Amino acid sequence: QLILDIGVNAQTIEAFRSKALLHAFYLDELDSAISILDEIIKAPRINPSLKAKSKMDLGDIYLLIGDPWEATLLYSQVEKDNKDSPIGYEAKLKNAQLNYYQANFELAKSHLDILKLATTREIANDALSLSLLIQDNTALDSSDFVMKEFASIELMLFQNKKESALVAFSEMLEKYPGHSLTDEIYWKMARINIELGNFENAQLELQAIRSDYPTDIL
Repeated sequence: QLILDIGVNAQTIEAFRSKALLHAFYLDELDSAISILDEIIKAPRINPSLKAKSKMDLGDIYLLIGDPWEATLLYSQVEKDNKDSPIGYEAKLKNAQLNYYQANFELAKSHLDILKLATTREIANDALSLSLLIQDNTALDSSDFVMKEFASIELMLFQNKKESALVAFSEMLEKYPGHSLTDEIYWKMARINIELGNFENAQLELQAIRSDYPTDIL
């Protein structure tokens, strides 16, 4: 209603971006979201920070629809235009996560190792967490095929396919008993079940981590 009443201008463009995110992540109306974000990015005299955020949003949407090449192009543009700034670090983290989803683990880890020294604690922590996940679960598996499967399910989660991801994680537990990723799989399943309101299942999965992996990080 705000956009209808006042139109798109310097005072309402942040609301216009919020509208795009609602279309993309809550209403599954990706074409509308892409159209709005394109309009914001092309707007004259736009705040550089808002333009960068909109480019990253657009990259996220392209990842949602299965176009990683367009996504990495947008993330890389933001990273290049905002070097040594929190927005630039966030774009680098998104590129690292994209490489992780695509099973380019060495490239992802090289990005993450830089980001572990980032100026913002949240980005540094996220980078450290993903770097450790890759490091701890690829060293003993020369083919990385189990880790590749795990990363592909994480992409499902990014795409909000929670039920499908839950089934896929459950199948991993059966296919690879005792693998080093087992506690991570239980953790991911617990988080999904909490979001879906399946609290008893989540309790069982968290208890499995406590009883079977008492000395591991999780």
